[in-house]
Formats: sequence, structure tokens, C-alpha cells
Amino acid sequence: MFSRRSDSLIAMRIFSQREENLFSTRRENFLNAKRKLSQHEEKIFCEEKCRIIALFLVLHGSSFCFLSPEEKNILTTKKKKTHYKYNVCKLFVKFVGEKHKTYIFIIFTDMKKYNFSAGPSILPQEVMKATAEACKDFNGIGLSLMEMSHRSKDWQAVMDETDALFKEVLQIPAGYSVVLLGGGASMQFCMVPYNLLEKKAAYLNTGVWAKKALKEAKLFGEVVEVASSADANYTFIPKDYVVPADADYFHITTNNTIYGTEIRKDLDSPVPLVADMSSDIFSRPVDVSKYGMIYGGAQKNLAMAGVTFVIVKDELLGKVSRTIPTMLDYRTHIDKGSMFNTPPVVPIYSAYQTLKWIKASGGTEEMERRALRRADLLYGEIDRNRLFVGTANEEDRSLMNICFVLKDEYKELEKDFFDFATARGMVGIKGHRSVGGFRASCYNAMTVEGVQALVDAMRDFEKEH
Repeated sequence: MFSRRSDSLIAMRIFSQREENLFSTRRENFLNAKRKLSQHEEKIFCEEKCRIIALFLVLHGSSFCFLSPEEKNILTTKKKKTHYKYNVCKLFVKFVGEKHKTYIFIIFTDMKKYNFSAGPSILPQEVMKATAEACKDFNGIGLSLMEMSHRSKDWQAVMDETDALFKEVLQIPAGYSVVLLGGGASMQFCMVPYNLLEKKAAYLNTGVWAKKALKEAKLFGEVVEVASSADANYTFIPKDYVVPADADYFHITTNNTIYGTEIRKDLDSPVPLVADMSSDIFSRPVDVSKYGMIYGGAQKNLAMAGVTFVIVKDELLGKVSRTIPTMLDYRTHIDKGSMFNTPPVVPIYSAYQTLKWIKASGGTEEMERRALRRADLLYGEIDRNRLFVGTANEEDRSLMNICFVLKDEYKELEKDFFDFATARGMVGIKGHRSVGGFRASCYNAMTVEGVQALVDAMRDFEKEH
């Protein structure tokens, strides 16, 4: 007999009298009282995303000899079913009957989690493992990555390889420099106009971050908003607009994490094109030669939070008449190889590991193939499911941040679905407050398995309502 609850994974079965007699005849049987699951039981555990380690029957008495004192104390003092964390496993206990005090408990691994957070976000397991190992002992030198000198030969090798991988994976042509900085993409909202805006700049307003970038640029000169989808709550990417030919640059935000829209092609621009690619960099091949600058925070598709990348065409720099503070001048960091001051070493190292992972996986072409597969799967379910509806115009849907809400007639079920999906292992699916509903961020490290788990949750929730 099974008991299933949405707020915890509990699965218990009372042994038959035959099984009880079998296990209670000899003491040795207590020590090896494991039983295979029936097909029905396996199905339940499969649905709950659990993997059984063992199922035991324990009877009051000598069977406690193979339990730890702590486990024995729990079994003999608890009056109701409970759960006990044991290493990485969960121990579930059920009291059945007063005379024999038959205990049935199941040990299984923790439920697998699927991280759909918008950022900081999912990273490849290989990247996290390699970074963690380096933080304990970097390349076997006996020092942690967190404490070694950034002027050492060991660290310089990481910087050189990271720069080379950036240029190789994105096929960056000659005449461009790559710098790795602190401050996040928000600092670039200031640095871009500081270095490039002399008279006028053009901005495409497609979301919160594009709007913030535009606001900062106004501190340095004239800014033209060529188009905006703000009136429609940024549910689409404007198409028909004119970029002033006399603008110093044209700024776009290629992917909008909050609203789930994306510019998935390299635009032709009459002036230098500057792109904030914080959330879709490395998710598709990019013709870098069409851009004057590409920048972004790393905490979505590249690394842990703490480092910002900038790819800049060298000939664009040094043309403004204003004096630029040393730390805000791109030339400072180009000349010093991103080490004018102490760089954020751990985030850079995780970026280095991610670049190696992307290259080994097949490059940006493979990342795009995976992104399309994930998006087709999830958008297909959103469009099919009678409970849900997407928030972005279909032609502008993001492959990275998939936003959807419950239809008006089912709005009252929003918390129920969130709780339902969370119980299935989904993490970070709550939508931004500007949109509401749900957001599944499917960055490069997200697996098809994870998306399928969310789709299965949506289907099962639909069946129940």
C-alpha cells in the first residue's frame, strides 16, 4: 500500500504475512531483508524521479543490531511516520501495528533537481567539478585557486587559454580584443557610451535591461530610441525602424530574460552594432564581424557570477573627446590583458572550463541544435496544453527563457502548479513579477531530460485539473 503526498516523497508498503514470516524466521534474514519492487511500485518511483537503493523490513528486537544508535532511537521513539536525512539519502519510517511494531522503511536518493533559474543559472557538471577541484588544489601545486597569485605562470596560462578559446569558439576575426572584467553587464551600460558615444547613439528598447542601458547612455549624449515594444509589455521584437546614419553606434539586447523574446540573427546595421548578449552568448553561431562590440554578464551561459566579457573592435576605441577614467577605459584592460587589477579568478576559471566544454561538445552549432530541441519540446507542450499559454509573440520566442502563464480561466491554479512542479524537482520556474506565471530558462547546460521532466509535470497537472 502506498501513501503519496505532494509536499514530500513518501512511498511505503505493508509487507504481506508471507513476507513477514519469511523475514522473521531467521536472524540472518533481517540483515538482508531487501525486496525487489513490483512494476507498479517502480512506476511510482519513476514518476517521482527517485531511485531506490533498498527496501527493508525491520521487526522489533534483534533486528536493531544493524541499525546505528541514532537510527534505533528514531525507530523506537517516533509515533508517526517521519523522515530522517541520512547522508545523501532519505530514510522513511512507518509504524504498522502495536504488537510487533513492524517497521517498513525505504532508502532512496534525493529527488533529482532541474535548475531553470534565470541567473545565476545552471552550469555543466564537469565545469562545477573542475572549478571545485581547482579551489581545493590548483593543478596539483598545493595551493587553492582562491589564494594563488594572479601574476603566477599557472594563472597566466589560464588567461591565455581562455582568450584563445573565446576567439576559437566564436570565430572572432583579427582586429578584435577580448577582455574579462568585473562589474557585470550593468557596468557596461555606462562603459559603452563612455568609450563610444561622441554625439549620438541609437538604442532598440526591447525590455528592462535594454531600457536601463538606454537610460545610462543619456548621461553622455543624445540618445535616439529607434523603436520600443514597451506598450505591449515587451512581448515582441520591433521590426520596422530606421537607425540614424550619423549615430556613433546602435545598441541592441539580443535576448530578454524577463519577457522571453530574442533576436536570433545578426542584424545589418549602417553604424557599429553593439550587443548585450548576456543571456544567449554561445547558444548559436555569431558573425562577430557584424558587430562593433559584444558584451555580457557571464552568469547564464558562460560561468558563475562575477565576471563580464567584452569583445570589442579595436578601431572603435580612442575616438571620443572626453577623458575616460583609467578603470573605465577599455584600452586599459586590453593593454594589460584583463589584469590591470586583480581579476575575478574563480569566475574566469569557470568560464575557461565552460569554453572547453562547449568546444568538446561540438561548439556553438551543437549548442544551437540542443537549444532548438529543448525549445521545440517545451513550446510544443505550452501550445498543446489547455491550461497554459505563452507570453511572447511566436516569431520572437526566446530559446533561452521560455515564459508562459496559466490561461485566464485557470489563473487560480498558479500556486498549485508551482507547488506541483517544485515537488517534481523543478527549481527556479517562477516568472518575473513583470510578467507573472512561469519562466523556464533553458541555457546551454540544461538537458532535454530536464525539459522533459517539466513537460511531464505540465501534462500530469493538466490531467488532474
